[in-house]
Amino acid sequence: MPSQGHPLRRELDANFKMAGTPLPSVEEEDALDLRLTKVAQFLGATLAPQSSLPTELPVGCQLFGLSPALLSSQGFLAPAQPSETARVFLEWLQEQSGQ
Repeated sequence: MPSQGHPLRRELDANFKMAGTPLPSVEEEDALDLRLTKVAQFLGATLAPQSSLPTELPVGCQLFGLSPALLSSQGFLAPAQPSETARVFLEWLQEQSGQ
């Protein structure tokens, strides 16, 4: 997840606050390419603006779109075989966004 001062993180924090739920504690990394590498290596999942993602995702990654109700144009990027934690977080995000 981007760090506290990053514009995307501010948007996420605001949207989670509006939903009445604190953003889960996560590892912070501003560089999208490093976050994508970690996802491709099965070291986690990330939220990112879909417009900033490469046209071809790293092998083993899958993009899960989210409803604009919670995260505007954000997508949830996880390994093609997400961990249980990533699946639970994705389900929670979808519930919060009304999907």
